[in-house]
Amino acid sequence: MAVEEKGIPYELVATKLNYYYTAIKNEWKNVEDIHDEVQKELDLMEENQDVLLYFSLLEFRHQLMLEYKYPKSARGVTEKAEDIEERYRALAEAGRINSLLEYYYNFFTGMFHFKQGELTEALSFYRVAEKYLDQVEGDNIEIEKAEFYFKLSEVYYHMKQTYFSMNYAKRAYRIFCAAPRTPEGKPTYVERKIQCQFVISGNWLDSLRSKEALEHAKNALRDAQELDGTEKNAEHLQRKALFNLGICYNQMEELDVAVQYFLKSLEIPNADEEYMS
Repeated sequence: MAVEEKGIPYELVATKLNYYYTAIKNEWKNVEDIHDEVQKELDLMEENQDVLLYFSLLEFRHQLMLEYKYPKSARGVTEKAEDIEERYRALAEAGRINSLLEYYYNFFTGMFHFKQGELTEALSFYRVAEKYLDQVEGDNIEIEKAEFYFKLSEVYYHMKQTYFSMNYAKRAYRIFCAAPRTPEGKPTYVERKIQCQFVISGNWLDSLRSKEALEHAKNALRDAQELDGTEKNAEHLQRKALFNLGICYNQMEELDVAVQYFLKSLEIPNADEEYMS
């Protein structure tokens, strides 16, 4: 019976994969259910190695997200990275890698190396991915660009390449701010906007521009405090925003104010889940 049912058009499954990727990026609560639905459809899909690699890449991205959020329980990311590279090489040697797969392979592999602390390797993969960014299609291409710019801003920040980090963080921030609201009128991508402000503020601090850093730190705190209490990472973001304000005032040598913000930061319980972007 299973053999007779085999043959779901791969175009339909590819559309579902795009939905799965959206769920990963937005950390939807039902992302695991969506993954399982896609897996079932893949089992019934007519064979297409491009779609199978795309699914493997998205699973890799999913695992990276889980490792960022649950570092103690996440396993198998390194093994998945090795499997992805093997699949990618096989298709590349056969001349069957399209622009979309090139982009996602290099983008996600760059994220993996960044998580490993291998900044030069991460940047090398990001630079290759950037060559294919404009060729990625879809309704959310601007948000995809913003995600990519934000990741670049992170690696440049850790490399202390202030100008490049600031440039990419601002580009990402503008796109996230322009994103349409939900049907209920709520702003979207608030967490990403806060994280962009963190990067911008940090770059200003590295440039010894305390007042500019303080402005962005205040904006980040304002946005973090407006997060719904049920939002994931709300407490973490508020805690970090308060701590960043303390750093700003410390650099400005307003030590009493700095201590107040550090203490306010400590009043927010440290989440059991270690969060990273």
